[in-house]
Amino acid sequence: MSQSNTTKRNATICFLYHGNGESILKSLLEILPRKDGWSFLVVNKKSSHIDTSCKKIEQLSFDHPELDYVLLKEKAEYYLEASDYAKFVIASLDFCKTEFICFVDEGSSPFLENIDQVLQVIKKEKIAAARGNASKNNGRGEFDSDPISNDRLFVPGAGILDFGLKGMSLNGMIYNVSLLKNRKILQRFHENLKAHRDYPHFHLNILASANLPTYLSKLEFYSNKMRVEKSGPYETYFSVHSYGKRCDQLIAIRNLLFEAFLDAQKLKSGSVFDMVGFYSAYTQLCLKYFKVMVTENVDVYLNQMMSIEMLVKSFNVFAVSSIDQFPDYKFFKDSVQSQIKNAGNNLIDDFKTKNIKPPAVGFQNDSYCFFSN
Repeated sequence: MSQSNTTKRNATICFLYHGNGESILKSLLEILPRKDGWSFLVVNKKSSHIDTSCKKIEQLSFDHPELDYVLLKEKAEYYLEASDYAKFVIASLDFCKTEFICFVDEGSSPFLENIDQVLQVIKKEKIAAARGNASKNNGRGEFDSDPISNDRLFVPGAGILDFGLKGMSLNGMIYNVSLLKNRKILQRFHENLKAHRDYPHFHLNILASANLPTYLSKLEFYSNKMRVEKSGPYETYFSVHSYGKRCDQLIAIRNLLFEAFLDAQKLKSGSVFDMVGFYSAYTQLCLKYFKVMVTENVDVYLNQMMSIEMLVKSFNVFAVSSIDQFPDYKFFKDSVQSQIKNAGNNLIDDFKTKNIKPPAVGFQNDSYCFFSN
């Protein structure tokens, strides 16, 4: 399609493909006929699970030059150290041909008018990264557990906590790709891929907020109306949700927060390291992980016959021990420990009041199934 008669937005809508291309295909069929200047990118990281819809998307890319379809090879050299999710992010940023990219998950449909409105702010203020809301009008409740109530623009160094740790998903994120490249943030992302393979957007968002302006928008960037909940409780523990993985992620993001506050210190000549900000951010990170583990992913652990109370107590000890040797911790120790402990205790009390029981069928793997009465 020629875009000579349309407004070229220099922005790409990138769909995150996880194995179900029907919803992506549906969105593309609705959007492409508009011919209104957007570029689109679909990256397939499930090359061994190519469904019929993916073949249709590939055919669409032949008919619509504004749509690129990328099928990742299993052994592409610089993807070897990455998880599937990180592979997707790296490939998307590398294959993006425009200055800006907006990520949309499969099962979600982008609100292009709202995204375009925020792009104007991003261009004017030279913003490196922006996050918007999910639609609440999806018929199945609110999927976004961390909604944005007001527009907020953060100057460099000011959004490490409130922007950098916002959300648990890449869905609805807009990045200024050229800015991230120029400030070496993408280069640092590549260099630290092993550490941030599970939640690569945390690496991008935290470092972007430390070094460049960032933005939270109350506008809805996408609708979850086509989202399909994953079926089957037995596939999710051995993934980013496992207890061991959560511990790994905490360490990786802890290190990243320290790195980000160092970056922020370097931006201001003669300034000192913001210890208060760092320990506050680490505490909030721990509370965020408590909430995710005990409220949003609790079935993952119950299905493996794990005690939620003991899990919380164990993570409490791990979180406290993981910060114990950091500089000047003795001045913040009492506050950090009490906040983490109180948050854990509150979650345990809340969990007990709900009286949630393990399922009748317990864990299983390829070799056997364990049943529990």
